[in-house]
Amino acid sequence: LPFLRDPKVMEVFASYPGTVLKASRRKNIDSVIYPPSGVIPFHGFSMYVSPLCYLYDDPVQLYIVFRQMYMNYFHRLHIISDDPEGILSLCILFERILQDKEPELVMHLTCVGAPPLRLAFRWILRAFSGYLSPEQVLLLWDRILAWDSLEIIVGEPQFAGVGMN
Repeated sequence: LPFLRDPKVMEVFASYPGTVLKASRRKNIDSVIYPPSGVIPFHGFSMYVSPLCYLYDDPVQLYIVFRQMYMNYFHRLHIISDDPEGILSLCILFERILQDKEPELVMHLTCVGAPPLRLAFRWILRAFSGYLSPEQVLLLWDRILAWDSLEIIVGEPQFAGVGMN
């Protein structure tokens, strides 16, 4: 709830025209932004904060870290844009890497009516939170921070360090 009311979050949308909902007041022609953060949560939105709950006992510190992760990275996962680390670019990169590394798997999944991106889209959208163990998600997110890039989500498994023994 504090996230939805935090106007600081909206700063991240300044470079994405048309992404913030505005409502007009009846007596005033000015528009107001609702919710104040500019973010309308979707099903699974809480999955961005759940792995961080393993790291922080203090809710204030947890919120600050979550907000920064969202503002620096996760907002790109649910805005349609030409951002090279946006959801569209990540989906294209995922398909290219999978086609290059596992063309037979891509062909098989497509032939049985289960295109790979249809299976992986939710994983990418939620940065694997809820699909990997919290420890693996935190390792992946640590690499996102280290490389300052979301491309790790769809990159080579050894690059992301996930699923390796």
